Amino acid sequence: MSEVMQVADEKAEREKFTSVTVFTDSQATLRRIQSDEPGPAQVLALRTMNWTDALLRKNIQVEYWRVPAHKGIEGN
Repeated sequence: MSEVMQVADEKAEREKFTSVTVFTDSQATLRRIQSDEPGPAQVLALRTMNWTDALLRKNIQVEYWRVPAHKGIEGN
């Protein structure tokens, strides 16, 4: 997910976004990015948190949504 947030940050700069919405079917990922405690995937979680913070500092709203896997969501 950190790569997605990096792309969002780059596009937001060029295209003047005011918000970014990320859809994922991974409950574990959403839980993991809520904490910087040591554990599995800590490095990826910290990268995601840092990119999210960068967007927020630019006044770009960030939302994460969990979606059921393979349920007609484009790109899922």
